[in-house]
Amino acid sequence: MARAGARRAFTLIELLVVLAIIGILAAILFPVFAQAREKARQVTCANNLRQIGMAIALYRDDYGHYVPQGMGGLPWMSVQPGLPSLLDSYLRSDGVRQCPSRRLATAQYCINGWRGAPWGKPETSPQGQPDTAVPRPSTTLIVWEHQVPFAACIIGQQGGTPDTPDPAAGDTHWDSAHHEGFQALWCDGHVKRMRYGQLRRRFFSIEEDPD
Repeated sequence: MARAGARRAFTLIELLVVLAIIGILAAILFPVFAQAREKARQVTCANNLRQIGMAIALYRDDYGHYVPQGMGGLPWMSVQPGLPSLLDSYLRSDGVRQCPSRRLATAQYCINGWRGAPWGKPETSPQGQPDTAVPRPSTTLIVWEHQVPFAACIIGQQGGTPDTPDPAAGDTHWDSAHHEGFQALWCDGHVKRMRYGQLRRRFFSIEEDPD
């Protein structure tokens, strides 16, 4: 005869049911947590670019032109320890130099480096240019996130064509790290999430009639 008040042990079937329920809940909640974490990283990335935009604006106020890709052997911005850059004194935190979703430790935000005629048409990026030379600051790109360790990019014009779809997430120039998109800083200081297929040639050049 069992003693009154004695605890009944779980049966094997009951334990299996509990484990199955835990497994189901984990399968439901883990993707939600991952999406929430990536959304937070997307917000952080946008804030990083806004601070970089403010640093560029302060540099422009001091020198009369947008920060150049490089000058005097210094890059516009660096993520390498001990390597100085043109924006060092304008950045409030070293943490804003890289996207939190980067897949390479050395990946960094890149500046618009269009110049010359890389696709047979004249191109002039806003880097190193005075305000008066940038007629469309709200629709001209200055900085965006990269998944490769280059301080400047000159391959943006390939976007926006039917035969070059959005790239999959990976260690490439253009990446869809933030919910199938990437963050971009424009010359007027605003930050916008973009898709690779939304890019157009006119976003990269300050030419009066880039199209």
